[in-house]
Amino acid sequence: MKTKILLLFSVVAFLAACKSNENPNISITNADIIGTWNLTSQEITDGTMVFTVQGETISISYSQLSKDIDMTYSFSDTPKILTIQGKQTSQTTTSFLGETSIEEENIDTDIEPIEDATWELNSNGTITITEDNQPSSILTIKEFSGNYLKLTAEINETATDTDSQESITFSAMMSIVLEK
Repeated sequence: MKTKILLLFSVVAFLAACKSNENPNISITNADIIGTWNLTSQEITDGTMVFTVQGETISISYSQLSKDIDMTYSFSDTPKILTIQGKQTSQTTTSFLGETSIEEENIDTDIEPIEDATWELNSNGTITITEDNQPSSILTIKEFSGNYLKLTAEINETATDTDSQESITFSAMMSIVLEK
């Protein structure tokens, strides 16, 4: 169950609430981004989940590493759509009350699709991802060469159940490496 919650928040965080460190030293154009990129690495580090349940606060440290990756990120031009498809194994390590556990979960977009989003390259070396006409994340381009793209994001997301008033705060650093 923990893995499913972490996976859900990883995808939501990726497409929902990322901050960036602007990097104006990267020289990249829309034409450089357009095309299909193979995901070669995806990692979440320095993760913290804080649950507030019935007035109690529970904190969990975590990290997540993608393995057995066969996934693509396709950036189209007209319209500017980002499509993520494929499979990977997500290995999540959690630490809670001095106990560490490792869980793996297979992710397959044929079974659980990831919704398409729009994208826009900004002049400050970032890419804005938009869902449902709302800017939802900003990815910083850390490195780029014709066939190599490294993106990072600082994740900071809070979700509250309106019925129970229980909440989850999720923060972490994410790194994504794509190759053509």
